[in-house]
Amino acid sequence: MRTELHVVSVGNSLLRHFVEAAGPVPRPGMRDEAFWKGVLESPADLERVYVFLEADPPARSAEVRSLEFYLRSHGRRPPDVALYLVGTQTASNEIVRASLTRYFKALGHEVYTPLGVPDYFGSAETAPDERPVEAFRRGMVELLRHLIDVAYQARRTYGTVVFNATGGFKAHVIVVALAAFVTGCPVYYIHEEFDDLIEFPPLFYLPTARETAFLQGHRTDSFPVTDCPDDCLRRWLDFGLVEWVRGDATGTLLRLTPRAQALLDRLTDPPSGAPG
Repeated sequence: MRTELHVVSVGNSLLRHFVEAAGPVPRPGMRDEAFWKGVLESPADLERVYVFLEADPPARSAEVRSLEFYLRSHGRRPPDVALYLVGTQTASNEIVRASLTRYFKALGHEVYTPLGVPDYFGSAETAPDERPVEAFRRGMVELLRHLIDVAYQARRTYGTVVFNATGGFKAHVIVVALAAFVTGCPVYYIHEEFDDLIEFPPLFYLPTARETAFLQGHRTDSFPVTDCPDDCLRRWLDFGLVEWVRGDATGTLLRLTPRAQALLDRLTDPPSGAPG
């Protein structure tokens, strides 16, 4: 039974490697829709892209590399993890998602590829009086709403929803990370030059060892504000980790919020797949 759904932000790293391997020839840009549409509509060209990917998947696809790192570090197998591949509604990205879908399914993953994110990156025509930047901003908002909805709906079926923010351009990655933060899901990514995975826990807050020790020691009791470690109170209030105790006549007592309790549970649980 699949226990996790990974919402994967898909970029064009595969195609960038593909055109670079072609040597010193004119290289089409990723926004050259006419060129990439021709590739998308050619079974032979699509096969060449897939064969290129299959020859060295982790080196030629950032999404493959990050997922492989995650599976190893968490003791997961492909059949344990379903994938939801989100990308731009462009011919170039459709090529990448088609190749990744074929590759991941061959490994045993269940793969969902949305037909399109509403109003995202040119998926809808811009109104005559709307500037491109406004259309782009609107698309990012729609993408955020879409990802939040996916995460909440997926929790009805999967025990865990995780965001992979490795692929895509900067605005795309930011929105994916924000969706993970809003929904309280973990998020991970890997840079092509890194040798390890970067993982952020739910809530997107990484307390220091001193903060963690203090919060753990005050999980059940309220405590005076004067006991807080230096420079922590403002951050804890901003991130919703502590709240003022209602009915406290002095107005100086704090307690941990359910969000803080969830964060501590995440930090102290053994890694998934590791012995307890």
